[in-house]
Amino acid sequence: MRILSIDFDYLVATNIDTRALKFPDGGNENLPKEVQNLIWTMRYGENPEIAEIGILKNALQHIIKVAEENEGRYALMTANSHATLGAYLLQTVGKDTKPFEIVNVDFHSDLYNIGEELNCGNWANKVLEYTEKVKLFWIKREDSTSDEISALPYKDRVVVSDRIEDVRGKFDIIYLFRSDMWTPPHLDKEFEKLTEKLIKYANILFLDNLNDRYEEIMPAIEKYKSDLKELDKLNII
Repeated sequence: MRILSIDFDYLVATNIDTRALKFPDGGNENLPKEVQNLIWTMRYGENPEIAEIGILKNALQHIIKVAEENEGRYALMTANSHATLGAYLLQTVGKDTKPFEIVNVDFHSDLYNIGEELNCGNWANKVLEYTEKVKLFWIKREDSTSDEISALPYKDRVVVSDRIEDVRGKFDIIYLFRSDMWTPPHLDKEFEKLTEKLIKYANILFLDNLNDRYEEIMPAIEKYKSDLKELDKLNII
C-alpha cells in the first residue's frame, strides 16, 4: 500500500519567517473553531498582507498530474487535522499488515515527539514508533526545518526530499488536509478547488465537511481593522 498525504500548508506560497511572525501558533489546533477564527481575524487585521499570499502553482499542478495518472485507483480522504491519518493507521495496522509507504507532502515533518495525545505534529512519529512496517518519504519545502530527524531511532526509515517532482508512482490512498491553524482562511477556496480536482480521478470518497472560514470572518476582519485605526488616532496603540 502507498499513501500520498498532502498537507495544504505545503502549498502556501510564503516563507518560514512569515509563518513564524504572522501566522497563529500551531499549538492552537485544538481550540474551538470560534476561537481559531478570532485568532485569524486578529492576524489579518494586524497583518493585512496575509490576504495577498497565494499558493505554489507548479506544485499544485504536479499533485493534480499525479492524481490524474492514478485515475480510478485511489480512495480520496479529506480532513482538517493530519492527526486523522495517524488515528486511521494506528487503528488499522496489525501484525498481518504488509509493509507500506507514506509520501508526506508537508511544510512540517510531523515527526516531533510532542505530547501523549495524537496531534498533527506527532502523528508520523507515533506511527513510525508503532510499527516497523512503514517507510516515510517526506517532501518538504526548501526552508522547512528538519533537525529533529537526526535523533530519531527510526531515521533509517525516513527519506527527505525538497523536490515535489519526487512525488510519483501509484497510490492507493490520497489524503488531503487543510490544517486550519497553518493555512490562512482566504485560501480555503483553493483547497476546495484542489479537492474537486482530486474527486474527479478518485474511485472512493471519504470527505469531511469543511466550511469556508474566510467568508465567516471577513466582516470581523474589517471591523478589527477599523477599530485599530481609531485606536491609532487616539494614540492608544
